[in-house]
Amino acid sequence: MRYIFKPNHLMRIIKLLLLTPFLFLASCTTPSYIFKGPSQMGLDFTQGKWLLHNVDNKYINEQAVKDFTAFTDGRLSETATAKGLLLVTVPLQPNKQLLTDLYNGTGYDYYINIKDDIYQDDIAAVEIGGNPLRAASAGGVAATVDIRNNLLRGQASAWVTLEVYDLKNKSIIYSQTVVGNSQKNPNATGDVNFYKPAASLVTGSYNRIIKDIRSKSKMK
Repeated sequence: MRYIFKPNHLMRIIKLLLLTPFLFLASCTTPSYIFKGPSQMGLDFTQGKWLLHNVDNKYINEQAVKDFTAFTDGRLSETATAKGLLLVTVPLQPNKQLLTDLYNGTGYDYYINIKDDIYQDDIAAVEIGGNPLRAASAGGVAATVDIRNNLLRGQASAWVTLEVYDLKNKSIIYSQTVVGNSQKNPNATGDVNFYKPAASLVTGSYNRIIKDIRSKSKMK
């Protein structure tokens, strides 16, 4: 039986064959995520009007709109699109006076505030070239130590904090921070090494907070 490959199918096969050697030599580093805040109680999404303060990070903002729209069964508004709202910067851990002002100024029951930032972004997503420590060993102890120090400086770190405020009762009912870290492994043996850059760590940190909320909260 003869097989006739279409041009696009043939190109896919060629690309797969070219990538196969790299896959066998690849080394992946799993990032770490740490919950910084104490364990939080779940939220009751079955009642009230919810307002999301728009996040500067466009991707996180889109995900938050999608997630909390589902959690609240569509009872979510955004500060950027809600009519009659004056956009102000709301800090984390706001005091009761600010929560009172938010309640009087918005008329919403619950307020979602998400912040993110990158501590350090000194790492590439893909590094090709194998373990530089092996190459440096030929140059003696000094060369090896210098390479190791440079590798240890290659790391990425980012955090996300998500808070929810009960505006009517002037209280913070959820507050959690997750920090994500990814660091080069000076002992990596793969010729192709994969790492999580800081932007991906922001997404991973957010997803872990959402997973925590989803697992504990009451929804319709």
